[in-house]
Amino acid sequence: MMDLSRFNQGLEEIKADIRDAEEKTFQELPAGEYDVAITGLEMKETKSGDALMLSTVMQVLSGPYKNRLIFYNQMLMTGFGIHQANNFLKSLDTGADVKFDDFIKYDELIKEIFFTIGQENLEYKIELSRKQSKNGKTYENYKIIEVFGD
Repeated sequence: MMDLSRFNQGLEEIKADIRDAEEKTFQELPAGEYDVAITGLEMKETKSGDALMLSTVMQVLSGPYKNRLIFYNQMLMTGFGIHQANNFLKSLDTGADVKFDDFIKYDELIKEIFFTIGQENLEYKIELSRKQSKNGKTYENYKIIEVFGD
């Protein structure tokens, strides 16, 4: 049997680190405006592999939530879902002609938009809001309200 008692030194510091991690990890980002950089933008399969979604990762650039990540995923398996994704992609203001022809071309478009964001060092001010549906589930909404770049 392994003697683990030697690892029990300094437990108060470890426990404090655990509390800090729990607070930071599970603290909901409040509704409001945030300056963000888009660090990920891709079309990918859902975990179950039976659907496609637009997956966006944004990193908060300043304020008390600096470096926090915001995840925006939009399902792409209905006309409404693609319409929502198109509106989001257009709001990124990269100059791309955002339209859906098929999933292969749409994937190329998303990659092109992400490349342009990086090339032009685009950053965004987003508005995060929450809305409760009739079934009681809360949905987050993200709206690009300003674009910054070189």
